[in-house]
Amino acid sequence: MITKVQLLPRDEDTALTTWERIRFVLLVLVPWLGLYEFTAHLHHAGTAFQFAFEDSLPIYPWTAPVYQSIYVVAVGAPWIARTRRDLRRLTISAWLAIVLVFPIYWVMPSSAPRRPLEVTNWLTRILHWERSTYPPTQAFPSFHVLWVIFLARLLRPAWLGSAYAAAVAVSCITTGMHYIPDVLASVAIAPFLAAPGWVWNCVRTAWRRRTDRSGREAFPRWALAPDRSLRARARRVRVPVSCTLRPESPSELDSAE
Repeated sequence: MITKVQLLPRDEDTALTTWERIRFVLLVLVPWLGLYEFTAHLHHAGTAFQFAFEDSLPIYPWTAPVYQSIYVVAVGAPWIARTRRDLRRLTISAWLAIVLVFPIYWVMPSSAPRRPLEVTNWLTRILHWERSTYPPTQAFPSFHVLWVIFLARLLRPAWLGSAYAAAVAVSCITTGMHYIPDVLASVAIAPFLAAPGWVWNCVRTAWRRRTDRSGREAFPRWALAPDRSLRARARRVRVPVSCTLRPESPSELDSAE
């Protein structure tokens, strides 16, 4: 007997179970952390994607708690999420980001800034600890910014999530942990990762009007169906396998053209 393994929460507005919350940690955060550690220890010399003026920018250590708060929010995300649909959306976005961004780090290594930092108080000590713990790699695009954009959708009201995402994105620069292009690159790709269904609908709509020369639709009808139940019904339609295809004569092809 084959047991069905449930990797994602159901797409419904119901309360999460404790196991579903723990499963997010095991299937999302742990793999991400493992890949991050693996990539950090590759010690690849990377390219600094930066503007010319950025090396002269000051560091504001008081913004370090804002930057580092994402670690607490990420771990607490399964308990911040209100419904299964919220956690399902976060899981899918995180998986897509992992699949896309880590190969970029491996194929196109990047480096983060390391502007001089004078350690004078507990804030600068915390920032210095993070700077010295990991090598200045895995910078472009910034996974820090991707995480905060994904997690901000869990916060209510919506303006609070937007404000938090903006604050963390800015802190990536004010703490000297990222260059501006690192942040901009993440902001550019985040919508495609945060709402993959919306992106697919746009592609589906664009291709719906396109047909090949034989008049057949470029996508099968079940893929173009707007409703999942309709797509499921379309897949269940059985086509007779005993049919034969009569080759068209040259005259018929000419008339069709």
